[in-house]
Amino acid sequence: MSDSGDSFWGRTEESEFSYVVTVPGTSRQVSLSAVQDRKICAGTPKFPSHGHCVWDAALLLADYLQTKAKDVSQSTGDNEEEERFCFRGKKVAELGAGVGLVGMTLAVLGARVVLTDQKYALPLLTKNVTVNFVGQGEGGPSALTDAVAPTVEECQWGEPFKSGGCLAAWAKSTDMVVFSDVLYHASAYMLLMKTLHDLSSPATD
Repeated sequence: MSDSGDSFWGRTEESEFSYVVTVPGTSRQVSLSAVQDRKICAGTPKFPSHGHCVWDAALLLADYLQTKAKDVSQSTGDNEEEERFCFRGKKVAELGAGVGLVGMTLAVLGARVVLTDQKYALPLLTKNVTVNFVGQGEGGPSALTDAVAPTVEECQWGEPFKSGGCLAAWAKSTDMVVFSDVLYHASAYMLLMKTLHDLSSPATD
């Protein structure tokens, strides 16, 4: 969980930000590291991007999802609210993921996650997945839990999904789509709506 006293402007000056996730149904805690380094990003974004740091809305969303998360063993199977927040095995796409904190949190909570953003942000997203899920031995999320490392994929809103990727495979069948602090420019509104339409079914949260 985040510290309510965290200062956004203080966070942006840090090269790395730590965030603790509690595994549902246990007392186990996993510490995620969010590398914040614009220099790792590639070239110039198609749309202006501030995705190299952890924003307050991402922290609030990650905190909310943690608070609501249910372990499979806690679900009775007949409660829609409980089922919604039983993340284990669910297909979750994070749009405009930036450093990927929300999506990585959901991965620790048991979801199958694809982290997406403009091509510009992908090297930083990949770095954060590597730091947290690859080669961490006994101390990493994949060792402490059965978390599966998120996939990283380019997603330019309004454009067709890349053939062979998770988004193309999950089109119209994604269980949940999450995003935070992504709308800065009115020109992107309808593009985001098209991507949401392409990903979602009536059952998508």
